[in-house]
Amino acid sequence: MILTRPYHLVVRFANITNKYLLYRCSSSTDRCETISAALKQFYLKVHPDLFSQYPKEKDVNEKSLQLVSAYLSGLQRKEYMASISVTFFTKSSSKSSPPAQISLISHRITLNSNDLLASVNSILTALNLPIVNRPKEQKQVDRHEIQFNIIEIEKFYDFTKIPKISIKTWLTNNVEAARIIAKRHQELLNDINDKVNSIKERFKLKSIEYSDEWSVPQFSTCLRTLIMYADKWHNKLLTLQGKRLIFGDKSCLLQDGSLELSANDPPIYWDHVICCELLESNKYMEKIASYENNLSQYFHGIKIGQDPDSEYLCRAHTYLYHLIQLSAHLNLNCHHEAHRKISWTNFYLFINPYSSEASLTNSGFFQINAFDATMDILDFMIANRKQAEETRILYEKDVEKERNLLEIIKEQFNLTDILINRRLKKSDINQCCQRLLNERQHFLNILTKCRLKIDKNYNLAQNGTISIPWDWSFSPNETLSIYMLRFLGRVVVVTGAGNGLGKEYALAFGERGASVVVNDLGGNPSGDGSHSARPADEVVKLIQSRGGKAVADYHSVEDGKAVIDTAIKNFGRIDILVNNAGILRDKSFMNMTEQDWDLVHRIHLRAAYLLTYAAWSYMRQQKYGRVIFTTSTSGLYGNFGQANYSAAKMGLVGLSNTLALEGAKYNITCHTIAPTAYSRLTQDLLPPDAEENLKPAFVMPLVLYLCHESCTDTGSLFEVAGGWIGKVRLEKSSGAMVRRPNTPMTVEDVRDNWKDIISFATPIHNLTQTEQVTHLLDTIRKLNNNDDDKVITQTFSYTANQIILYALSVGCSLRQPNSLRFLYENHEEFSALPTFAVIPAQSLSMNLISSGKLGIDIDLLRALHGEQYVELFEPLPTSGTVILKGKLVDVLDKGSGAIIIFDVEMYNEKEKLIALNQFVIFSVGSGGFGGKKTSENQRKSLPAPQRKSDQICRETTNIDQAALYRLNGDSNPLHIDPSFASAAGFPRPILHGLCSFGYAARHVLHTYANNNPALFKAIKVRFSKPVEPGQTIETHMWREGNRIFFESKVPESNQTILTGGYVDLHDVVLNTNTPGTAQESSTSSSEVELKAKTAFDEINKRAKSQPDLVKKVGAIIVFDITKDGNFQRSWTIDGKKGTIYEGKPLEGTTAQVTITVDDNDFVDLASGKANAPALFAKGKLKVKGNVMLAQKLSTLFKDQAKL
Repeated sequence: MILTRPYHLVVRFANITNKYLLYRCSSSTDRCETISAALKQFYLKVHPDLFSQYPKEKDVNEKSLQLVSAYLSGLQRKEYMASISVTFFTKSSSKSSPPAQISLISHRITLNSNDLLASVNSILTALNLPIVNRPKEQKQVDRHEIQFNIIEIEKFYDFTKIPKISIKTWLTNNVEAARIIAKRHQELLNDINDKVNSIKERFKLKSIEYSDEWSVPQFSTCLRTLIMYADKWHNKLLTLQGKRLIFGDKSCLLQDGSLELSANDPPIYWDHVICCELLESNKYMEKIASYENNLSQYFHGIKIGQDPDSEYLCRAHTYLYHLIQLSAHLNLNCHHEAHRKISWTNFYLFINPYSSEASLTNSGFFQINAFDATMDILDFMIANRKQAEETRILYEKDVEKERNLLEIIKEQFNLTDILINRRLKKSDINQCCQRLLNERQHFLNILTKCRLKIDKNYNLAQNGTISIPWDWSFSPNETLSIYMLRFLGRVVVVTGAGNGLGKEYALAFGERGASVVVNDLGGNPSGDGSHSARPADEVVKLIQSRGGKAVADYHSVEDGKAVIDTAIKNFGRIDILVNNAGILRDKSFMNMTEQDWDLVHRIHLRAAYLLTYAAWSYMRQQKYGRVIFTTSTSGLYGNFGQANYSAAKMGLVGLSNTLALEGAKYNITCHTIAPTAYSRLTQDLLPPDAEENLKPAFVMPLVLYLCHESCTDTGSLFEVAGGWIGKVRLEKSSGAMVRRPNTPMTVEDVRDNWKDIISFATPIHNLTQTEQVTHLLDTIRKLNNNDDDKVITQTFSYTANQIILYALSVGCSLRQPNSLRFLYENHEEFSALPTFAVIPAQSLSMNLISSGKLGIDIDLLRALHGEQYVELFEPLPTSGTVILKGKLVDVLDKGSGAIIIFDVEMYNEKEKLIALNQFVIFSVGSGGFGGKKTSENQRKSLPAPQRKSDQICRETTNIDQAALYRLNGDSNPLHIDPSFASAAGFPRPILHGLCSFGYAARHVLHTYANNNPALFKAIKVRFSKPVEPGQTIETHMWREGNRIFFESKVPESNQTILTGGYVDLHDVVLNTNTPGTAQESSTSSSEVELKAKTAFDEINKRAKSQPDLVKKVGAIIVFDITKDGNFQRSWTIDGKKGTIYEGKPLEGTTAQVTITVDDNDFVDLASGKANAPALFAKGKLKVKGNVMLAQKLSTLFKDQAKL
């Protein structure tokens, strides 16, 4: 093909993970007459060292092919797929229309490096395909001047040719690279962050986005181009205010009003899109909204929107064209009247210009385009009404399930993020997620701190996202090792393995790859009589017949060393010992002989000791071992006629517990099992029908798991029978201290406390003897210290006035949304701020210190309030009397001073615990007494996350703030007397630390709990620096689940005043209006006359006359009404209870949708003068939450107002 016109050549190569733009040329700089010449110039740029001089024209093809061959061979792959397309950009005669992009040729072939000449000839042949088959496009080319064309040669990896690889292999080989790429990607993004922010702020954009397939350099190049032409395009780009700017695959205005620009398009084409399409964006959006409204009227009540599973946004003019065509086709002729009577209120319409025919999407949307026949659309929709509704319901359930699964995976796998390919079915995604969770033990350490994507294929993206296919699988060998615990290379000794339980163990170990020593003497159950025909031999033959390794051993278990030597002689090591052999000599205690006692103890207890002792040295040396002891329920609970057996079996429990402690540092674990199974020893004790349900095979799985290297538990005791397994532990009652100080202990003291001694209402479980001794010594210490005498108790009474005074003293104001509930006692939700709990507690704390009951002397002039912790067990009462109990928790030696920790518990009048305060006081100069450094009873402060804060609240305190706060009861002159403050080293009086504490707590409560005290659980903070009244308190907040970390600063001094803080909430309810913003507003919301109030009153009247009208909404929707850009008031439509009221949702309910709109716009919306899509497109209506639920509001407004 001869390129007679100016052209633009782009050559792009891609491997599995990345796409690289290697070369770009145009006719203005590099003249080429043929495709092969263009290829040659590309390789001149890539491999200039291979050309000493410019080759002659006759050598071009040959040299180009040589270079192509060398390049492909260097990639070490045999086959590649090449995609070639030629696209003409044509100038339009109309300034408002964009240049047409006409794809004339699209061809895909296979490149083979072994026969490259034929492959390249195929490319050239493909480029010479005639274009007469596309007459419409040919006419366009003839009519308009061709400015340039683009030839793309793209090599990509054909995933259909990849053999199915194991997910574990893929992740193991690529996950470290993914982390490195992600880190580098983030560094590159940080480098261009200033560019992004400057563009975003200059044009007031909602966001700047780019495709995951792009490299950061590509993104950076686009940003530089945009900055270069920013002055020229300034006024046009301002129309994007509140919308997105996307760098993607095409350059155009999108159907939602966003602008997309392509790196493949030259600035001249960007200029056309920005100066023509973007300038007319408002008209486009208004027309789109208007035609969508017409369609929703034709299909009575239908919602028109984007399919949730469709990531692709259409060009605005293409989308509008289809809307116009659909409106023209769906006219209001009489033969359509029957269809128009059908209600489509709960159905959704997705207009997709690229759909081939009317269809139903995975999310239950009807998908149509302008070229579908009108009657076909209607007939299809009517025929599929029920299926669409069912599909939608299932889809919403799948979405909720998917969301939960993704959150669980992200948390359990410690991922930085998890993404999904929206083109996958929800069922496939959920299936993949469930499989990942089921097999999570195999991925936990591999995927830590990775960005994972569930996709169709394995991939590693340029931003470090590592993709796995939804139908991932393990290789056969991995499946064996993953789903079947193996014992390859392990040597096992099983005693008593000729029959019953021992035989079952030995066969299972052999089947799973272990080398087994089958020990059995061949005696009868009582341990005497002639030996049977060597049952160990039969078990060995069975193992070997199944491909396993085994040897027989006929020594008595009392000859433990000989048994272990058999393992060492045949296999060179011993890894696992199962002490299973046993006998019975059952007799009542008075009929039992000394021989009966000794023989049972020798076989059970002494033999277990001898066997374990012989194996122990080998296990210690190799730092690996697993030992199983077999006890019995007779030992645990006792059994008539088995005194000898019970005593021996209980002895094994003690032996195992001690060896578990001694073997821990050598990686030797010891366990004891108490099995119940039908065997030679129990066949005379159990009924015949028990054999089927008490097979030894039901005990074997527990033993093998305890012996596997993946089980690191040790020192445990288990009961197992018939498939049921339970862990057994020793536990004691909480008991009673019956002794009193300086008083002799008597028998009567025991009698009088007997109920407490034997009560297991609050049992105690000690894992080790150390814990048991510690508990004993603590109990004795409490007796000697007589702690009850050191608890100080007092009452504190308060009224609603003190609740309001405290709220005012920590910055509450009527200017702030939702603050009236803390300032007006007749408010329906009147509440105390959670931090009011410090006021009663502080009054007791001063008495506790001054009383001397702490047992230590504290100089108040040298005491600093270091930390504070408050926990509420229920919301504080708004008035009444509370009982306070304070006691010393700990005293810590910090060298330069002492840390005094004491708790103040707050009880209501019914003596129910409602709050806990913990004060941490630093006493300067009181350290160095040799005390402990830490306390397990201290509530620890925690550092904030190492990232930019999620929310910031700024609020300026009043110059009289300290004077107001001291009325709560803290009358320290440091906070009001200038001379006292100066003597203390401060230039002027400072604000109370607990006042700053109250400000910060209120900021968090407002931002993350919508001022609902019922959501508050606890707060912890460390006091760092003082605040002067009149300064600003700036609280930085980070959300981690239901825990909100925070730090507070003073911008004027740039000092951090509160550190290590966090607030625990029962639930999070985000609030976008920060207290600082409300504080700065010059007009109280209650003083502004709103037209929306009248509109809501009218809606409420209509709703009351039709009680079911509000319930049809079926959701809780909040309207935030603004005036001149400032928030004023909220109204809640509770479709679940059928009520409409002013304010945020009541306690116990949460908004599903929040709509923010100006007062005037709301009135126009409610009266039908404006429609929601148009307001939304202009940025005048903002929706947060489930957008689809908002559309249910149409029943409350007039018929012409369709939300």
